[in-house]
Amino acid sequence: MGVRRVQDEALVEAMKSTNSPTLLAKQFNVSVRAMTTRMRAIGVPPLKHAALARKTELPLAHEAIGRLKVDLQDGRIVVFSDAHFQPGAISTANRALLKLLPELRPSVVVCNGDALDGAAISRWPKMFGSEIPTPAAELRACDERMDEIADAAKGARRVWTLGNHDIRLHTYVQSAAPALADMEAMDLRKLFPKWDFAWSLWVNDNTIIKHRYRGGMYAPANNVRGALGMSFVTGHLHSLKVMPLSAYADKPTSYGVDTGMLAEPEWDAFGYREDSPADWRSGFVVMTWRGGRLLWPEVVNVVEEGVVEFRGELMEV
Repeated sequence: MGVRRVQDEALVEAMKSTNSPTLLAKQFNVSVRAMTTRMRAIGVPPLKHAALARKTELPLAHEAIGRLKVDLQDGRIVVFSDAHFQPGAISTANRALLKLLPELRPSVVVCNGDALDGAAISRWPKMFGSEIPTPAAELRACDERMDEIADAAKGARRVWTLGNHDIRLHTYVQSAAPALADMEAMDLRKLFPKWDFAWSLWVNDNTIIKHRYRGGMYAPANNVRGALGMSFVTGHLHSLKVMPLSAYADKPTSYGVDTGMLAEPEWDAFGYREDSPADWRSGFVVMTWRGGRLLWPEVVNVVEEGVVEFRGELMEV
């Protein structure tokens, strides 16, 4: 089994017993090096010694998180992702979201992962001259922004599908101070009670909303293929696009959707790009169902500071 075939859920389940890359590599039949890379990719610092892992029980504060489902015949779901909320900053896409939510009146609003960034507890070193906010400062900023979104989406169900950055706090504590891992202060569900948490949200059993799945520029289309024709909505890659896939004229079109990033691509939090170009776009996605059928998803795209494009119009926010 290739390490890329090890899904996040399966790995998290296995880590209820150990986070030793040696033991996990044997369990999933991959190399120790590949498993170590995979664990770090989802924000888990691996234990160096299998003996230590066997002696240490690591409770997972998010162990009960799973899949949520919703049936929607007629209505809208607004999906944003990768906000990476920063203290003292609010993006153009974020302002547009707050402006449009009362007008769109969605049935559900989804934070599709990585509302948090967690730079101070990541495996990446601090960049030259950068100021990294503390986890506490990030949590305060996230609390403020997410409360604003919840207030703007009055009457809507609020779902947060966890991303790899969101779980950094949990995994860091589980590794560095496992005895504290089950404290309510380390559980995002307790810190953000207005939101329902899940790994994925399934709509009408034919659309999946999840932070990440496949990678690459054609990931939205490949996600649909991997889900056997179900529409698939992800964040993580920050690219904000819709890829329709059709087979026969009498069969409904499926959509692969990348929900982009609510953050600004040029924020200091993304200094690891080393000023390289990135196929990133700031914005979010509006999805509409009529008679249980998903219509072509709409994109709210940031054109420039303070201006977004939506439904053929430029809107100042």
